[in-house]
Amino acid sequence: MVERLRLHALRDRLFGLPRGIVLLVVLFGVFPLHVLIGSWVDPAQAVELALPFERRLPISLPWLWIYIAVYLPGLALPVVVVRCRELFARIALTAVAVQLASFLIFIAFPVSIAGLRVAPAELPLDTLTGWGLALTWFVDPPVNCCPSLHVGLAFAVAFGTLKAERWLGWAALVGSVLVGVSTLQVKQHFLADVLAAFVLAAVMAKIFIAGYRSDGRPRSEVVLGRRWLLVLPVFAALICLTAWLLFLAGWRPWEG
Repeated sequence: MVERLRLHALRDRLFGLPRGIVLLVVLFGVFPLHVLIGSWVDPAQAVELALPFERRLPISLPWLWIYIAVYLPGLALPVVVVRCRELFARIALTAVAVQLASFLIFIAFPVSIAGLRVAPAELPLDTLTGWGLALTWFVDPPVNCCPSLHVGLAFAVAFGTLKAERWLGWAALVGSVLVGVSTLQVKQHFLADVLAAFVLAAVMAKIFIAGYRSDGRPRSEVVLGRRWLLVLPVFAALICLTAWLLFLAGWRPWEG
């Protein structure tokens, strides 16, 4: 009983922190492990899971903006939607579990998509979108593919949002599907990676989120005001503006 009380007290202290800090810790606190594991993998020795249609599928640059502008603001949904501390904690734990389980799979079953990418010099680097894809590939090397962390986290957040605000949760699920499609179009992941991520997120959501009950709480105690949703398009616009300024500055770290 004493240990349980201590655990609850630790949980309350952690999730009593500002939501933005919790989000950063959950999403990026374990990211160095992603980078470290990726550094261990030789793409030439990793498995390739391409289906025949994926080899024929051309790179579609416009999908990059779905990949970026839907995915990143989408991860902030719990911060601007969920007021209930318990539900917020459950979503955060689900995101952490998805990441840690993915890391174990990355180590046991390394997958690379390097064979489906082209050299950055073959992209239209004189356009913002071509430059953006080259930068995306530089930041996210072609390893640690299965399951897709992008898709897994997107669905984890969507499942949690569904518990707070159903219409927005369904919108987030649609957005997660679009993110999954975008990973194929910009050669970030295989279809198998996307499907594996969905299954992983669904399992973790079943474990951590499905048990949440509002227990008759007023909606105002579960959900924040809708005006907070305005933060999301502003966030997306800032991402695009930052990319545009870096593009104009001629920043090409992959050439360094």
